[in-house]
Parts: sequence; C-alpha cells; structure tokens
Amino acid sequence: MVVAMTGCHEDHEDYDTTAAVNIVIPDSIKLEKMQGTVTLRNLSNGYKYASSTFNLSTTNFQLLRGAYSLDAEGTLVFTNKNDKNASLQIRYFRATLDYVEITQHPTIVLTRLILM
Repeated sequence: MVVAMTGCHEDHEDYDTTAAVNIVIPDSIKLEKMQGTVTLRNLSNGYKYASSTFNLSTTNFQLLRGAYSLDAEGTLVFTNKNDKNASLQIRYFRATLDYVEITQHPTIVLTRLILM
C-alpha cells in the first residue's frame, strides 16, 4: 500500500489592488463640488477603468496592478479663498498623466489640476 502525502499549499497571486486618484486643487481655491470622469488605461492590455464618483477631488478604483495612463476631465464649482466677497465659479478642468505605476496596496495617485 502506497500513501501519498501532499501539502495543502495553495499558490495564490495577488493581481488586484485599489487606487485612490486625487486631483490636487490649488491652495487659492475652496472646492465646493467636482464632477467629471477619471479614466485609467492599462498600458499592457489597453483595458480602461472609469469612475465619475468623487469625494471632493478624490475617486477610487478597484483594478489590476500594473502601469496606467490617466485622463480626467469635468467641471468644478469653487470660490476664491483670497476674495472675501467671492461668488461661486464654475470652470472646466483636465488632468493627465502618461505613466502611473499602480502596484501597492493601496496606491495613491496625485495629479495636477489644469483649469480650462
């Protein structure tokens, strides 16, 4: 009689992670609301992840670890912190990064706001 013993070792790879994309707002702006879309495109397979859910200037993703490009566009409602009588302003914005490594658990991605 032959008894075979094998371990219950399970090889497990961790392919997913979370990424928090934070669009950095200039210090002179008091952000009231931001809406738009942030798109992350995987540079290896071309797959795109998009989010339109903002918590002030941050949106979160659940995605595959890897290298990405980032594009964001939309509108923001704000006041000027330096003007005590400032009224609400609405402006279009963009943000872009050609290369972002999203490999850590979680990854925080910072990108600069470009007002249009």
